[in-house]
Amino acid sequence: FTIFNKDQPVNIEDGTQGHNLYGYHPVYLQRENSGSFSMVLLRSSNAMDVVIQNQQLTYKVVGGIIEFDIFLGGKTSDPETVVEQYHDFLGGWIQHPFWSFGHHQSRWGYKNVGDLNAVLQGYKDNDLILDVIWSDIDYMQDLVDFIIDEGNFPPDQMNQMLQNF
Repeated sequence: FTIFNKDQPVNIEDGTQGHNLYGYHPVYLQRENSGSFSMVLLRSSNAMDVVIQNQQLTYKVVGGIIEFDIFLGGKTSDPETVVEQYHDFLGGWIQHPFWSFGHHQSRWGYKNVGDLNAVLQGYKDNDLILDVIWSDIDYMQDLVDFIIDEGNFPPDQMNQMLQNF
């Protein structure tokens, strides 16, 4: 997986161009042989690749400022304890739901539910891990929050897609 967040959005506060709107926190949570949990954060100001192969995790960092932190939950830790340590380190962020730490796929430009189905099928056909798919603003009718474009994203077809995958 390549991690490099880059875009050229308009700054929400003052309308200027070129501010990076996105960021990332590449963490992994692991259950150790002892049954305890730990979490590792390796962040870089530059691009990096993360390779998972033969039950091994390899980071390929191409430079930049590197931050490396390890969170140990103790002998009787559970996943929530380690995630809370990570959040305390960040300064008290709100605890996110556990599923949000999974593998996500996001893209702007999905025209309809068929596009989403094709992407999900591609992940399935290639045995790729996927926990969440985001459709950005494409599902909205006239870009209005919470209003679904039912012509291109019919609720019955969206529900069927969720059942299939």
